[in-house]
Amino acid sequence: MPYLRLFSPPETLKATVIHPKQINIIINMPQKRLFEKLDLAKAFRKINLREIVKRAVEKTGANKYRRKHGREDVLLGAIASITVKAEKTQEISEFAEELKDTIGIKSFPERSTLSRLWPRIDEPLYEVFLELSFKALKLAGRKIRFGNVVALDVQGIISKCRISGRGFVRGKVANGLKLHLKTVNGVPSKVFFSDASVHDSYYVDEFLEDIGECDHVVVDRAFFDTDFMVKLAKRDISFTTRTKRNIKFDFVDEFADGNVLVKRYKRVVDDVTIWRFKGISLEDRQTLFDIVTTLSDYKFALALYKLRWDIEVVFRHLSNMNFRLFGYSYAGFVCSVLLFLVVYLLILIYAKLVRRRVSVSEMRDKFARWFRWICGRLKPP
Repeated sequence: MPYLRLFSPPETLKATVIHPKQINIIINMPQKRLFEKLDLAKAFRKINLREIVKRAVEKTGANKYRRKHGREDVLLGAIASITVKAEKTQEISEFAEELKDTIGIKSFPERSTLSRLWPRIDEPLYEVFLELSFKALKLAGRKIRFGNVVALDVQGIISKCRISGRGFVRGKVANGLKLHLKTVNGVPSKVFFSDASVHDSYYVDEFLEDIGECDHVVVDRAFFDTDFMVKLAKRDISFTTRTKRNIKFDFVDEFADGNVLVKRYKRVVDDVTIWRFKGISLEDRQTLFDIVTTLSDYKFALALYKLRWDIEVVFRHLSNMNFRLFGYSYAGFVCSVLLFLVVYLLILIYAKLVRRRVSVSEMRDKFARWFRWICGRLKPP
């Protein structure tokens, strides 16, 4: 198989601030209020995660051939376990069993049974991911005044499992898998999967099929393709990327941008003008860029390319969350990626709703401390 893919489609807490030198007695706070705002069950209720999971299971018919464990319980237990930092399949089963009463699930399978259930829950898990992505996108808002900023990128995962392929992964040729991700305004919105032998731009057509007018596509150099630029320009969608060395452009002029000399080139393809700006830089004047865009305003194009870093932030969050595979089958690979993306979106939405300005890894650490506290593994601070 040359490639792999999934589917196309509260009570407030009053606090008194006291200078440390003025404290002469021990202040005892009620234990139940120490983690009141970080209760995972309350986070699930605030986001309506149970209703989202139930709709996804009903839509995909995942409960049709179930024997013992309901797919809603399996999904909720797995998401809750990853949120409190489960790192192995065995830990997912153990943590979900301890959280059973807290998050309101009836049962959860053992490790061996869970590994066999990955092919049964990948489709409803993808539906949960799509609905949470839509909810997070509404809360995030737009990065610019008009249009959405759409970024595409690929992350390689080195693996020797039987579904892996040999290709360019993390700067070297190795066996591995690839995660093809699309973000809209910094929020993951669509994902595909393949082995390392598949080129990064394989899913470009499917990524760009649902982009609206006046949107802006910013991609890395691996997605450079003049045919896509022309196709999108005729739909009133801009395309910005880094320049490839073997592409020829006609020199137009050069001008000064502060202390930097910018050279401007152009190339006309099917009545669409593609511009190349060589030597432009951001306000810090530290890094010079050579970009190709269908926009004539080079400053706006460079500002859009700067927003492409949002998709790198998503990959960094996944890395900080200690992303790992929970199975060596294709379904295990898909469910592992989707579980971490769902947890990322869940924390992102919850942080927006409760107006917390903390990182995803920090919020996940706090949920993990809450879990260890309610299980008696950690003394309250």
